[in-house]
Amino acid sequence: MNGTLQVDEATPLLSVSYTSVTEHLPAVFPAVRQHQLGGSNAGDTLDSQYTFPSDAERIAFMLLVQLHYNESQYNALTDSSDIWENWQHARAASTIAEDTGRRASEMLDQFLMNHSSSSAIQNIFWTAFPLEDTGDATTRGEHNFSNDSVIDMLTEEHTPPELLTHPIVEAVIIKCWKYGMKAESAQHHGLSLLGHFDALSTPREIFLTFVSAASLARRWSIHTLPAMLVFPAFIMTLPSVPLTGNVSFSVLHIALLLQLLLLHLPNSPSLPVAVKPENAIPLSTLLWYGAARIFIPVILFFFPVLLLAAFVVSASLVDNSLSMLPNSLQVTPMDSRYSFFLILLTVIISLLGALGMTFAMFPTLASSTASTSRWDRYSREIGLHARRSFVQALVQYEHYYFPVPFNMLQLLVRVPCVVLSGLGHPVTPYMKSMERVLWRVSVGLIGARKAEPSQRLAKRRKGGVPAFGAETEDDRVNLASSISTASGFSTRSLPSTGTIPTLSALCARSFVANLQALHETRDDWENTFKWFKLLPDNLVAKLFAMLRSSCPQLLNNAMITSHFFRGPSIVLTSDVPAINKSTIFALAGAGNSLHELHITGFSKIADYVFATILPSMPSLRILVLRGCAKVGSATAEAAARSCHLLSTVNFNYTTVPPVALVPLLKTCSDLNVLKLAGIPNWTDATFAKLSSAVFQDETSILKNIHTLKLRQLGLSESSIYSFLVRCPNLTRLDLSFTHVHRPLPVVLAKARIEKLSLTSTAICSVDVVALISSLPHLKSLALGALGGGQGSSVSIGNTSAMTMTDQTLESLTDVLKDLKQLEKISLVGNTKLGVTSRGGGALEYFIRCVGRKCKHLNLAGVHSLRSLHLIGLLPQDADNQTPRLEELILNNTGVDDKAAPYLACCSDLVVLELASTKISSAVLFSVIDTCSKLQTLNLTSCRGISVTERRRFFEVCSAGTRLAWLAILT
Repeated sequence: MNGTLQVDEATPLLSVSYTSVTEHLPAVFPAVRQHQLGGSNAGDTLDSQYTFPSDAERIAFMLLVQLHYNESQYNALTDSSDIWENWQHARAASTIAEDTGRRASEMLDQFLMNHSSSSAIQNIFWTAFPLEDTGDATTRGEHNFSNDSVIDMLTEEHTPPELLTHPIVEAVIIKCWKYGMKAESAQHHGLSLLGHFDALSTPREIFLTFVSAASLARRWSIHTLPAMLVFPAFIMTLPSVPLTGNVSFSVLHIALLLQLLLLHLPNSPSLPVAVKPENAIPLSTLLWYGAARIFIPVILFFFPVLLLAAFVVSASLVDNSLSMLPNSLQVTPMDSRYSFFLILLTVIISLLGALGMTFAMFPTLASSTASTSRWDRYSREIGLHARRSFVQALVQYEHYYFPVPFNMLQLLVRVPCVVLSGLGHPVTPYMKSMERVLWRVSVGLIGARKAEPSQRLAKRRKGGVPAFGAETEDDRVNLASSISTASGFSTRSLPSTGTIPTLSALCARSFVANLQALHETRDDWENTFKWFKLLPDNLVAKLFAMLRSSCPQLLNNAMITSHFFRGPSIVLTSDVPAINKSTIFALAGAGNSLHELHITGFSKIADYVFATILPSMPSLRILVLRGCAKVGSATAEAAARSCHLLSTVNFNYTTVPPVALVPLLKTCSDLNVLKLAGIPNWTDATFAKLSSAVFQDETSILKNIHTLKLRQLGLSESSIYSFLVRCPNLTRLDLSFTHVHRPLPVVLAKARIEKLSLTSTAICSVDVVALISSLPHLKSLALGALGGGQGSSVSIGNTSAMTMTDQTLESLTDVLKDLKQLEKISLVGNTKLGVTSRGGGALEYFIRCVGRKCKHLNLAGVHSLRSLHLIGLLPQDADNQTPRLEELILNNTGVDDKAAPYLACCSDLVVLELASTKISSAVLFSVIDTCSKLQTLNLTSCRGISVTERRRFFEVCSAGTRLAWLAILT
């Protein structure tokens, strides 16, 4: 072979150079000591100091250094007499643990963005590094005690939860448990015949084959107890065997019972490790912690008094003299018997009550509904302990493990080797090789299994021989979550009837449509992007938006940062999988030319990342960070220091505290749009600090704030209203899902309110009507689920709490019909509407006087809405004016086929949603024919329409299909 790589048809063009066993890799402990001295910048120094064969080894080493550094902080904790010193050390260790978990998660996420090879991902966890700089690195399984790997560190108590619960960690552990690590090596490294044989035996098969009590020759643990009972039971009865009536026979029964109980513990060897670990181990851990932390302590606490009470009751029931009583009492009096019995009964009741009360207070019994992981179904704490138990089992059974009773064969090799080494014949280096041979002829033969389907070397391929250097299935790891296909939205594109598109727009559409073909040809792909530098800045933003929408998977980090980070506006969304922390850092190069920055949906990127880039954007006017869950104080303060021209700030669904907004409100005098929806942990106490700092006297106001969104904030009504009175010029206000229930401040009646959202608030209906009558400029109104929940986002389903009735709707209609500018109204979820009325009633009156005049009408969730109520959509005068409706939402209502003529009158409809209604295919054809502008149709859960037709109803609605339906109907 001469050490030369043999190339064949299956060799990837961009191959990964795997390190040999003898290749030297850096030691861990020297790097840990350097990390301790280097502080926060030590990670970057280590990354540039060492060279690695691949990114997998580099990430493995950095993770291992971080984990050992974290573990060293906890090991350094001492029980000092200085309380403050102990507190400082514990606090520092906790901070380092949180930082380690965050860094580890970010490193894994960044690696997964650029690598999809299954073997490379597993190398991160299984590559072993020397702890001290005295030996060579190996792959795990051939390491000695001076080497360590990431998988070994996952078993430590102080492993950061962020790393242990990372989805890729769970995927790697489960795959290695089922198929083994050497199977991956056999496929990618071209191992010999022995290597493929080793790959046939995995931890799971070894465990299932040799599940038994731990041997006394092993390291002692709780699983050794049955063996400690069985062995002397047989020794003490020699030359016979334990027989019935003998103490040894009872000992065997105790050992059997104990073994059955131990087989259900979360620690291997046990049954939960063998069957569905992600389901069984958390349950076993829960039961074990319940017994260890609740049942046993409570029993031990009451045991002395329970024993005493049982004794005195038992002795008092005997009709002989009670030896513990004076001799004069020959028989226990009935009064004493009664008292002793009450004492025993009281102790038993106290014991049962204590058990019940303790179980009720046990936090881990509550199922974790916030987590989607099966490991965390019984709480996060139980899930972490269960994961550690599973990793310990994986490490224990992986690589040439001799289970009981085959460990006795292992002694046949180790004992002679140790003796010969003691006599001056060093044969210990050959002991490992001899043990492997012995393992192959014993454990390997019994534990062999069929190879994983994707790893069968001779499997038949339907598509023939793959192209030279082509990527195979095993080079890819599918981490995408399942996408729901239950929705039934049908869409169509209509020919443009307006102005002719510009030549640049037509070219952009053509480029986007053919990008996939260009991507497959490397030369064309590279030449194409050379022309990007000639594009005007305004076209770059439009083209980037089209690419994000149509083919986000083709965009990589280098392409985005090189070609699309210019111009006055930059928009980044989480729909593009290649965008990561380094992409955000690259935004700092946009400089003074950037006026608008939209970054939405990046829930895992840390606060300091956003805070780092803002100082380089002094001309920024619009900042949108919606859904970036870790954005907090640092980002808000950086924006206040550097971006004084801000006019729009959107911190929806972030973690920005109220106090962090103080400098922003003081320095950004042009701020007119402030959105703070869904920020957790806002309280009246923290909000009071904002108010006292910004509004230092009665004359302090925010006169430039026009748009304010306080949706889903946990503030009380008084805190919200105290802020609203300081914003006299509001035009758009959203208080949905808040705790307001009294009339809004009078200052709002004087403001020129154009958009008002009070969905799921408990404001009285009379107050709502009075408020709206004082807002003549209203254009958009949302009164969904009025009266429900007082701040709960699930209040829409609370029917009994709804306060909008038909009487309220009639009064509201009398007010709304005079508002000439009203274009959008939502009454979603008002389930009491239409319940008491007969005929058309209030709903028909509302649709005839108000609904038909709007462009957007949402009546979803009004269960009593019937087709007859839509009669108000018919022409009302001699001019036959059609409704202005462009969007009509009737999901989850009682609308059926009788609504067809009324819907057909809405000739300007663009969006029509009829999910979960009784509409059928036949009547929709006439609606589509009349509504020529209709582009979106929601038919989810419409049982009158075939499931296969709901997503493609516009295609089904062809000339032939219509004729067939018309023939059936006539």
